[in-house]
Amino acid sequence: MSKSDSSGSNHTAIKCHCGIPVAILRLWTEDNPGRRFLRCKFLNPDFSRGCNYFSWYDEVKVEWQKNTINQLMLEKKNTINQPALSTRQRMITNCNPNPESKLGKQLN
Repeated sequence: MSKSDSSGSNHTAIKCHCGIPVAILRLWTEDNPGRRFLRCKFLNPDFSRGCNYFSWYDEVKVEWQKNTINQLMLEKKNTINQPALSTRQRMITNCNPNPESKLGKQLN
């Protein structure tokens, strides 16, 4: 299987067992985060459509790449799931004044 360079995509030259150009898709699993693969465009097991063509498009990622991508995905998920902090809450979190101080009493 040939892989395209950054100047263009030639994955459409690869055909599945049905004789049509394959689809390029991306996985977001813990084992293969962001890894691309080729498969039949018409694969639909529920309707017995397409063929079972499958081939990896990307090389296997090394462990540090997997760990970095998985960590970034987790951080993104945590950021999305947290409600936005108000300006006052950010000030309190960042400043964390002594509750007995004048500023601490004003913020609480």
